[in-house]
Amino acid sequence: MSQSIREILRTKKVVILHGGLGNQLFQWSYGIGLLKSPSVKEVKFLSMRRNLVPAHTQFELGKFIQSDELSSFANLNLEHSKIIRFLKDPLETRNPLNSARIRIVNTTNEPFTNPEIGVSRNIYLGYYQNTFQVESASGQTLPKITNSMRIKPTGTLEKSIFGRTIVHVRRGDLLTENHRKSLGVLSDNYYSELRNTIADDPIVLTDDLNEAARIAKIIGASAVYGPETFDAFESLRIMSNAKLLVTANSTLSWWGGYLGIANGNSVIVPSPFFREIKGLEVDTFRIVGASSQKSDFIE
Repeated sequence: MSQSIREILRTKKVVILHGGLGNQLFQWSYGIGLLKSPSVKEVKFLSMRRNLVPAHTQFELGKFIQSDELSSFANLNLEHSKIIRFLKDPLETRNPLNSARIRIVNTTNEPFTNPEIGVSRNIYLGYYQNTFQVESASGQTLPKITNSMRIKPTGTLEKSIFGRTIVHVRRGDLLTENHRKSLGVLSDNYYSELRNTIADDPIVLTDDLNEAARIAKIIGASAVYGPETFDAFESLRIMSNAKLLVTANSTLSWWGGYLGIANGNSVIVPSPFFREIKGLEVDTFRIVGASSQKSDFIE
């Protein structure tokens, strides 16, 4: 761990960014919300890049969201070597030499929880997945996201599908047994039930081209694009500019829907959003102005 990272962990309120873009936007919103407390003068967002996980999940939010005097970004790359990762990872609680371990507030087992600000603890590790925190911080976050989408160059293909009907299909790691039983995988029926609603030549965005190809035939989509064509930020921008967006039970989808409603577009969200997770309530992923479609999950 470099001296600069040590200094950050010792002196600032630090929110750890982890997972893909959708997850990190929830974490960032939580950190921005911390600034409402008089006791919090500055928040640092630390992006933990682990080389052993898929590249598309190693999203560094600081590349796209501009820092300001109250919130800024830092990166920590963790190498392949297990020993080096053990010594450098500030979240490694088994390392007795890691002075940061006693200052960590870890709520990853309760993904919808927003922990209260601690006096003696300053490192926050969690998911903070709920619409309430996002709406609370929207006055600060929405302008920054909008500006980021405006200034990042837009490719010809991406621009050509702005204003179309977009259907997001999430598969990937959701297909593992653990996630299939908790988060849930939306079935073909979920999409076929929407066929009449999305009758105008939709476009499919996905993380799994093989799985999405079958669903594309069900709904009559004209094209399917995966992460090889559009990165997470571009996919989010496309979803936020869709005339109609059908979301999956994905945090990236949720943000596409949330931003789409803010842009005056139409959005359909699965309900319930996830299959079965402790603490999940109907309003956890509420998007005011969006329509809902009853979820149907793969067994």
